[in-house]
Amino acid sequence: MGGRRGSNNFSHGTKTMTHWMISSYVCMTLMSAGHIDPAHLSTALAEKSATTKAMVDKVGSLETKVSALAAQPQSDDNSAVLRKILEELSSMKDQMGKQQKDIDALYKQLNLKHDADGGVKAGTAPDKTLGDRLAGLEKVKVSGFEQFQYRQSGSPGGIGGSAQSAIYDKRTRINIESFPKPGNLGFKASFDLAAGKDTNASITKDAYVRYATRLEGGLNAEVKAGQMPMPMGYDLQRGDTDRETPERALYNRSQFGGERGRGINLAVDFPSGYTVQVGAWDSLTSEDAEQAGNSVGASGRLVTTAGIKKNFDLGAHKNGKTMLELGLSGLSGARPSLTAGGGTSPQIDRKFLYGHANFVNLFGKGVDWRNEAMVGKDRVPNAVGAAGNVATNMSGFQTTLGWRATSQHRLDVHFEQFNPDLNNSGHTISAIGAAYNFFAKDGYTLQFTREQWTDQSKSPSRYFVTTLRVQFKF
Repeated sequence: MGGRRGSNNFSHGTKTMTHWMISSYVCMTLMSAGHIDPAHLSTALAEKSATTKAMVDKVGSLETKVSALAAQPQSDDNSAVLRKILEELSSMKDQMGKQQKDIDALYKQLNLKHDADGGVKAGTAPDKTLGDRLAGLEKVKVSGFEQFQYRQSGSPGGIGGSAQSAIYDKRTRINIESFPKPGNLGFKASFDLAAGKDTNASITKDAYVRYATRLEGGLNAEVKAGQMPMPMGYDLQRGDTDRETPERALYNRSQFGGERGRGINLAVDFPSGYTVQVGAWDSLTSEDAEQAGNSVGASGRLVTTAGIKKNFDLGAHKNGKTMLELGLSGLSGARPSLTAGGGTSPQIDRKFLYGHANFVNLFGKGVDWRNEAMVGKDRVPNAVGAAGNVATNMSGFQTTLGWRATSQHRLDVHFEQFNPDLNNSGHTISAIGAAYNFFAKDGYTLQFTREQWTDQSKSPSRYFVTTLRVQFKF
């Protein structure tokens, strides 16, 4: 579960559980009041009723906490609180399991069933047990978001895109997923209904299964297989609703179009705070410019990835902990040949090395500082084949410094740079900008960003991009 989205889904689930438990309490109260009057069981039923009511009150208290967190912007502190709530609910489930066994035994003795009016009469056992209903809360979650924006860009074209002044849907995302407990199989499927040049197309973003398990020594392992975010750096893996600026860094958008790859990945979390991952993937990401509708070569279709990261607790403050995440990740393989537009681009080697360092809540003052750097060898994806489309050495980096002034206001400054051809001069593209985010209630966010871009390969080389975005999460 991450951020407010998980909180909102969780809140809905607890409401369902609360309503059912209240119904159970009323039902058992009626039984003890004489609608069904097995005298030798009335005392036991009254005790179970009291216990059930106490559980209802506890769930209601936890629901209030989740609702309060859902109204706040995502943070590591909020995520930690949510994890504690989940642990508490897990403990409650164990208690409810024992409660259910006792209730089932009473039902067996009374030989009851629910009639069509919702009452209780002699017959068979109830259709669904408390355990069945609790298990349903752990199965499928549906969430999503909408991003609607005005964007004005003076870009002269090229990697940075074309000039634009328009109002449109940027993303309309629907997520369907299950969250596996250790030893269980889960899945995620997500769809963007505002894709394509006219934002009227629909595409699959995520489509994968995952298996989570606990290993000896306190290790947690998770295997994912399908289409999912590439485990490179931190920017590619961050959700579209979590970024401080409208889009990912240009070097990531250019070389990893769609941010998702198709493959299999294993990640292992160690008690010491380390996470290690390895994976094997199709060499082109889901929306790579050379992927869709083109004739790519049969060979050079595989890349491998590996990475390690470590989380550090830098100390507690009045306003929460200061955390640091350090990570190193890499990719190695090939980009296949491409025949399109009357020409053929050759198969090339494809290699990347990423490093990142993210500080959260520096000095306990709500200051975040995120940094990522990349060096690699690849060609800029091009849907038109040409013999001259060979691999070049490239690099990129970004840094974002932000301040959470209050729970509703956030300010950030951002700088990024991408050089797609280190072998020749005059190809550097850079941007500096500022962003303001206002987190309203009920999942709404208003974001305003102003960026100045400089593209040495274009004339004029300098232009501005302004984005005003409204976002809603559910």
